[in-house]
Amino acid sequence: MDFQELKRSIRPISAFAIFGVLLSTFFVGIMLNKFLGFPIQVALLFGAIISPTDPISVLAIFKKVRVPKRFSVILEGESIFNDGIGIVIFKIILGLITTGTFSLMNGISSFLTVTLEGFMLGIFMGFLALEIMKRIDDHLIELLITIILTYGTFLLGESFHVSGIVAIAVAGLIIGSKKTKIMKPSAQISIFTFWEFVVFVVNSLLFLLIGLKIQINTLASNFNLIIAVSAIVIFSRFISVYFISVILNKLKESITKKWQFVISMGGIRGSMPIALALGLPITFEYYDTFISIIFGVVVISVIFGGLILMFSIDKLKLRKRSDIEFEYEYNIGKIIGYKKSLEELEKLFNNGRISKKVFDTIKANYNKKLKEIEIKVDQIFSGESSINKSQSLIIMRNLFLSQKSAIKEAEINNLISIKVSRQLINDIDTKLSEIEIKLEELL
Repeated sequence: MDFQELKRSIRPISAFAIFGVLLSTFFVGIMLNKFLGFPIQVALLFGAIISPTDPISVLAIFKKVRVPKRFSVILEGESIFNDGIGIVIFKIILGLITTGTFSLMNGISSFLTVTLEGFMLGIFMGFLALEIMKRIDDHLIELLITIILTYGTFLLGESFHVSGIVAIAVAGLIIGSKKTKIMKPSAQISIFTFWEFVVFVVNSLLFLLIGLKIQINTLASNFNLIIAVSAIVIFSRFISVYFISVILNKLKESITKKWQFVISMGGIRGSMPIALALGLPITFEYYDTFISIIFGVVVISVIFGGLILMFSIDKLKLRKRSDIEFEYEYNIGKIIGYKKSLEELEKLFNNGRISKKVFDTIKANYNKKLKEIEIKVDQIFSGESSINKSQSLIIMRNLFLSQKSAIKEAEINNLISIKVSRQLINDIDTKLSEIEIKLEELL
């Protein structure tokens, strides 16, 4: 994830990921109990299973249609974190049902404990892995460390009865935020490629396993129930998103009506509900019913939810970026890539890995290409007022963020008082809020 964008949108991401899953679990459970006759604890368990959304489906759509960056980050961040929250709620409710001590207060207490302690474990493991990776310059060993971090963090979390999934997510974010400082580009590519392949394999296996478990006649006999539950799940998603958005807008987060609708439709269910359903004990009374209903709801969500999401983005005109804006961003990306290559070239030369003649030849070639692209970018920037405005605002935002960082550092070093620091940071935050609003209007 883009760590800076994540930090800027942490409030809406946290709200949708934590309270969104809790509210959705509650609404689904209440409606299954009231309208379909499921026992309340069983209904809430189903709500916990079906509430986590799938980032892969949503991101696949966003690759095809360009949407505002902040909007994409909110949906992506929510989808990643609500998996961990959903698993915590699922395990708590299942444990309470299994032991026969189902209690709302016990559930809330357990949820807060395992989530917060999982968060702390993730911070510890993430920084521990960072310290180890700083001392290593081998992409295969760095890849091995990420594998050990993933499974080691999970096993530690489970052994200490805290959320291993939340811990893994936090540890991954810490590594990701420092990846450019501790890893060479080759190591980053190796790690990303490996885990992308793992995700593909795991998702494929989950759908294969659910296919082996399910019986066609059970699926057919529960068809009406699947349709009814799908409607309840969608309705619950809308209620939770709109309710949370009202509160976020009071906190000046600017979640527009269009965004609220698309975020609601973007709650596509994928592999996580299937994984949780497969994690139910085989002796569970509603095991076969849950398996067939969840498979049906996921299929409907992926097919129809994806189509409706694409249609909604077009209809509500959220796809605002033109071809010329894409060309500008594409060239900016090339400039970033070339400059990073030149930095790497300088390191190779300084370390004696290449001769002066080779260095001068390659550098001259790259500088020539870089100059040609910079001329194109300058022409687009000067000729397109919308790009000019948006890029100027983005630059100002980054400058203000660097000011905040410098002021905080001055406070820590006792160069300025806490009172002065807070006043300066509040002034900057006001300006940043104004910039964010203007950017939302443009993007």
